[in-house]
Amino acid sequence: MLQSLCFAGALLVGLSSPRQDLEALTAGVAKVAKPGLPGVVSAIASDAVPFLIANDGKVLIPVATAGRLGKGRVAAFGHGGYLSQASANEGDTGKLLANVIRWCSRRAGQVRVGYVQPEDREWVANLGFEALTISRSNLPDDLRRVDVAIIPANWESSAIETYVKNGGGLITAHTPWGWMQLNPGKDLATEMPMQHLLHQAGLSFSDGTADRVWPAKSLEESNRTNALLALQALDADSHQAASAIMAALRSTTEREAFNKQVRSAISGAPAKIPSAATPLESKDALARLALAVRWLDRQAGKSSARKEPSADDFPGAVPADAARVDADLRLPLDKRQWVSTGLYAAAGEEIHVEGPTNSSGLSIQIGCHTDGLWQLDKWQRHPEITVRKALEQGSAKITSPFGGLIYIVVDRPQPGPDQKFAFTNVVRSARFVLGKTSRAEWQSQLKLQAPWAEIGSGKIIFSVPIEAARQVDDPDALMQLWDKTIDLYCELDGSPVFDRPERIVCDRQISAGYMHSGYPIMTWMDKSVPLSLSVQELTTSGTWGHWHELGHNRQKDSWTFGGTGEVTNNIFTLYMMEKIAGKSIWDRIGAQKPKVDAYLAKGGDFNEWQSEPFLALYMYGLLIRDFGWDSMKKYFRSYMGPDAGPMPKSDLEKRDQFMTRYSRVIGRNLAPYFQAWAVPTSEAARDSIKGLPAWMPKDFPGR
Repeated sequence: MLQSLCFAGALLVGLSSPRQDLEALTAGVAKVAKPGLPGVVSAIASDAVPFLIANDGKVLIPVATAGRLGKGRVAAFGHGGYLSQASANEGDTGKLLANVIRWCSRRAGQVRVGYVQPEDREWVANLGFEALTISRSNLPDDLRRVDVAIIPANWESSAIETYVKNGGGLITAHTPWGWMQLNPGKDLATEMPMQHLLHQAGLSFSDGTADRVWPAKSLEESNRTNALLALQALDADSHQAASAIMAALRSTTEREAFNKQVRSAISGAPAKIPSAATPLESKDALARLALAVRWLDRQAGKSSARKEPSADDFPGAVPADAARVDADLRLPLDKRQWVSTGLYAAAGEEIHVEGPTNSSGLSIQIGCHTDGLWQLDKWQRHPEITVRKALEQGSAKITSPFGGLIYIVVDRPQPGPDQKFAFTNVVRSARFVLGKTSRAEWQSQLKLQAPWAEIGSGKIIFSVPIEAARQVDDPDALMQLWDKTIDLYCELDGSPVFDRPERIVCDRQISAGYMHSGYPIMTWMDKSVPLSLSVQELTTSGTWGHWHELGHNRQKDSWTFGGTGEVTNNIFTLYMMEKIAGKSIWDRIGAQKPKVDAYLAKGGDFNEWQSEPFLALYMYGLLIRDFGWDSMKKYFRSYMGPDAGPMPKSDLEKRDQFMTRYSRVIGRNLAPYFQAWAVPTSEAARDSIKGLPAWMPKDFPGR
């Protein structure tokens, strides 16, 4: 029986407070690693202690949190990369991990740590603990031998829960936002692994991403991210408190005491509709929480109004007299993508779809506006308006409270011919496809009454309001230009056209920035929309934003190192500006020359270089100016093919290879150039190209 667990060392006696817990967890820790893009581990109990904090926009979020379950203790991290030798080696992360193990064990003597993944043995042993393997086939017995178990979040077992309740320590990690991306349509609160156990311990894997990460500086800072404690801080710390509550609310169920307390707090809260004219702001905390609860209840299948009150405002109303029709389509399923249908679902009206019985990996989606706005301090529309449902044995009935364009989403491609789909109770929407839709058909479609339309090709698709689509007189010329643009991206970096068309969707409000990359690329509904649909504007002024985000989608990790995330994508932007709009690369970056001269005159500062994207882009620009675009093309291609050699694994290796590969492409030694810019490289890399003649630009300051 697990009740007879025998632990090594003496049990530390005495009860500890959250303040003492935080001190024990963060003792001696000043700087920690940030592996990848960590997610959120909410605190939903008063004694749960967030011990790693990050910022997500304007608010603080918990990235790692500790709590109690029965006689045992649990610590959860928002990224699996924290539990690694690489992270242990960075800053004080090793010290942090040792603190967490000791806190979870509650032992004064030698701590026995169980591990599942073989790579965990190294860092556990290097921290001075006895490392013992744990297997799924012998889990109860293996747990009996250890004081603390490091177990992946996808290992769910009643034996683990019993082990913790009877005094064991559990350390786990997962990236909630990543799990959500890989499991579209699944419920974060009930279907994410390890969630049930964490909820009992006052923790919850929640949505959100971390920017900068640090150990909590004080209990007061830690408590600001505690969702339960935030209920008492709604008036004094409204935006921070509401954000903490919102994240945890969407990752818990009514079974949890925290969720019940939120529902009690919003009882009687006024019902408000978010719109551009009357956005819901931080001061509307209770109204925002009430809206979230209504959304959660609808997600859970509870009886509610079929149509959301804000639907007519955004994404827009379908007139009552617009024809509802049945439609039969043949759709391709051979690529992982959204498959457009040219159909629209009216808000609150059930539609039915019948497809192939082999529907594994297929879903129906209503809406193209997939950005969630829950974390923002202002909502100009409902924070989540896209609905998605898996096709079960080829069939689904689905209702969207907002309405939207209809897609078949292919998560697992099915090779073969297009498959038949039958849709019931839908509205036809305007959809232009280059090479398939005639000018006359387009003009006819523009009379349709669905509020959104699509204009696209096999390489890129735009989702826009019907009013914007009606301004496009020559969609053939427009999409031919955009196809040429995509071809130029391929021409520059040597990689093929993507397997699926790029998508660009405009929205009243997006989750981050003026635009952001991804699938789809998101942009605001402002001047960027007519710009993207105007051949005249694109070929004279260009569009920095759209080309910038398409560049993000083309970036390769091998030639993008720390500080160049907003730089290497703009190499594509400069290329498009020249090839499409006839602009010199100096039309945009030439204005940086005074800043560049001042930077170089003081000897350079790599931290400044990394934080000033246009300063860094200038360094690339001089190479393009003196050696031409062909040098950049050859440089990109040097990372491809059988002769590419080993790919860089660290930032230093990426900088080294940038210098050495480009040097060999142009037959010049770029080491002095990199040193002048204060971009660090290794001595070995510099030595490898010292046989080439040194190069500096002719007009370089101090040359």
